[in-house]
Order: sequence, then C-alpha cells, then structure tokens
Amino acid sequence: MSSSIALSRAKPASTPFWARLGVSWFRKMRFPAKAGVILVFLLVPILVTSWMLVSDRRAVVAATQMERQGLQAIQLMVPAMEATQLLRRALVDQANGVDRPDVPDLRKRFQASMDSLTRQGKPLLDGLPDPGTEHWQALMAAFKAAEAQPAGLSAAEVRKPYVDISEQLGDLVEHAVDQSGLALDPDGDSYYLMAAGTVTLPDLLETFGLTRAALASLAADAENGKLLAQAAARLAVDKKLLGLVEGDLKRVAEFNAELPVKAHMDKLAAARDFVARMEPLVMQPGSALPAPAEIVRQSTAAIETLGALQRAVAADLDRVLAAREARLNGRIVAGTVLITLMALAGLYFFYCFFLSMRSGMRTLTERMKAMASGDLTDTLVPKGRDETADDGGPRETGCELRV
Repeated sequence: MSSSIALSRAKPASTPFWARLGVSWFRKMRFPAKAGVILVFLLVPILVTSWMLVSDRRAVVAATQMERQGLQAIQLMVPAMEATQLLRRALVDQANGVDRPDVPDLRKRFQASMDSLTRQGKPLLDGLPDPGTEHWQALMAAFKAAEAQPAGLSAAEVRKPYVDISEQLGDLVEHAVDQSGLALDPDGDSYYLMAAGTVTLPDLLETFGLTRAALASLAADAENGKLLAQAAARLAVDKKLLGLVEGDLKRVAEFNAELPVKAHMDKLAAARDFVARMEPLVMQPGSALPAPAEIVRQSTAAIETLGALQRAVAADLDRVLAAREARLNGRIVAGTVLITLMALAGLYFFYCFFLSMRSGMRTLTERMKAMASGDLTDTLVPKGRDETADDGGPRETGCELRV
C-alpha cells in the first residue's frame, strides 16, 4: 500500500516561478484557445510594426510631393521676376529719353508671366501649409499700381512699383522654399540643387538687375561718388553669389554624377565675365565705363543666361525628387506585398500546425478512451513523424505485447 501511495504522489514542480502564471492560465484552456492566444500575440506586433513602417514611408512620400509642389510654384515665380526686371529697365530707359522699341513685347511677356502665376501658381501656394496671403496681396497691389501708371512719370516713379513687385516675388520664393520643406531637405542629392535653384540663383537674378541699374546710372554720371559706391557694392554681392552658385554646383556633381553639371557651370560664364569686366573699371579711378546701353545689353544677356540656368537646375531638382518619390512608392508597394505574403504564409502554416496538432491529440484521446474501456482491438496507426506519432507508437506496441 505504501508503494502505491508513493507512486501517486505529485512530483515537485519544475516550472520556473516566472512562468507559473502563464502555465496555470494555459492549463485552463482548450487547445484552440491556446492557439488563438499565441496567434494574437505573434500577429498583432507584426501588423502594428508593418503599419508604422508603411506610414513612415508614406510620410516621406508626402513630404517629397510637397517639395515638388513648392518647386513648381517657384518655377512660375522666377519667369515673372525676369520679366519684371527686363520691363523695369526698359521703362526706366524710356523715362530717361532712351528709345526702347521693345517695350510692348516686354509688357506682353510681363503680363503673360503674371497671368501664369495667378492662374497656376496661386493654387499651388494655396496648397502649402501657409499660403503666404500677405505676400500675395502685396504682390497684387504692386501689380495693380504698375498697371495703373500714367504716362509722363519720372524714372524713379516708373521704377517704384516694379521694384515692389520684384521684392514681393522674392519674398514669395523664400516663403515657398520654407513652407514646402525644400529648405529642410537633408539629402545631399537634392539639397545643393535646391540651394542653387531656389535660393541663390533667384537672389542672383534680382541683384544682377540692381547691378545693371547701378552701373548704367554710374556710366551716365561717372563723377557721382554715391553711384560709384553703390555699383561697387552691387558687384561685390554678385561676385559672392556667383561663388555660392558655383560651390553648390560642385557639390551637386559629387552627389549626382549623371547630371550635366559642366553645362550648368558654362552658363555662369556670361555673368562671371561681366562682373570681371566691370569690377576693375569701377574700382580704378578714371576708368571709363561702357555706354549705359552697352552695359544694359551685356547685363541683360547675363541675366537671361542665369534665368536659363535656374530653370535647368530646377528641372534637375524636380527629376531627382520625382525619382525619389517613385523609388519610395516602389518600396512601399514591395514592402506591403512582402508583408502581406509573409502574414498570409504565417497564418496558413499556423492553421496547418493547429489542424495537425488537433488531429493528433484527437486520435490519441479517442484511443486512450477506448483503452480505458477495455477495447484493445483497434490498432492505432500514427500519421507522420511528430510528437503525437511518437506518443502513439509506444502505446500501440505495449498494448499488442499485453494482448
């Protein structure tokens, strides 16, 4: 009797203390419930992590799309800046008695650029987090003042509203750069293109126009010390900005070897040569400047070349951003497909595991019940080579030996 009692005593618990709660909980469940709990705790973290990764990629895509939107708006502002400068110079010359037969064509160009900005650029600005309403209203006020100018005004009076237009366009460019996120782009393949195409070159276009006016005025009044100082200061600013553009383009070549950086560099030649020619004449007392008309002609050609450079750099930037957007979208699609396939495969194999275990346990349970009732005639045929088959084999052999 004592030996029977000893055999029936429970063995000491071998479950670690930190797992006892879970083991106790699982012992109160049937196998389908256990499988469901395991599935939930495995699948939910995977799905949440996948969702977070996809959401992060989508946020980057949205930021890239916003950058492209800001760039498109800037590409409508820069032609308006160029047209404003050219018309402003022509009207000032006309007010000073210089014959400028190209004024009607320049007016049409100016009007067309402003119409395009109003029709296409304003909706793009409205799509930014801050549409820059105050800048736009100031721009439209200056534009209406320029349109309403009567004939017979002095050069300074003619010039004023067009200077205001240029200033507001410059403010709008800066606003678009800030609000679209172009200024915060950390990637080297786009940052230096952004710096050159949306910051430095638009500034250079405006300052070059001011330099043109200062040099033309100095050529007409060479003894004016104030005009001499203004011209020298304007040339120094242009020289500095040209150096910044050249430095940005060199960095672009480091990150984007496939871009035509050399062709972009060549477009700086006209502006560099103009500054190199004018600077000694301004700095050396007694040097004779070219005629105002010649200064205007040379500087206008340089400005048009800089405008073409800005458009080319901005087009390169748009292509880089478009390629990044396509690449990110491709990764999102590939990642989503891979995650979906892996999740489906995991569900499939987990379901197969559930069926195989349930089938094995059901077979063992039925056999054990039959044996408990004294039925030893049914022979258990194990399926497969897993643990349930191993458990079935010895019992079958033992029963056959006892029979």
